[in-house]
Amino acid sequence: MEETTHDNVPDRVRSAVSFALSRLVEISEGISRAADLERRFGQAGRYQADAFLNRSRDIESARATLAEFRRLAPANGVDPDALIRRFGGEPDLTPSPEAQAWLDDPRGPVIGHVVT
Repeated sequence: MEETTHDNVPDRVRSAVSFALSRLVEISEGISRAADLERRFGQAGRYQADAFLNRSRDIESARATLAEFRRLAPANGVDPDALIRRFGGEPDLTPSPEAQAWLDDPRGPVIGHVVT
């Protein structure tokens, strides 16, 4: 049944969902690269936080597209999360504790303060 219902999703909607997911994957990969830099150069969380801040509008836009799809799809007989999984799934963009510390205070985490 999943195949049949997803075949009924208009191409423009499929494209919008695919684009939103691709954008989130791209952002996730950028955050991963930032984490790699942090491991090499120190400043844990700083570059990840910069990536989140620099791409915040893109994240919001992509998430809004997916939220609208999730809201409207069931009324049209489509399981939105099944289609999203079929496109590769939505990446987890939860900031690491170190990045969250930088996002909470742009001066950076307090030395010796343990993030919980």
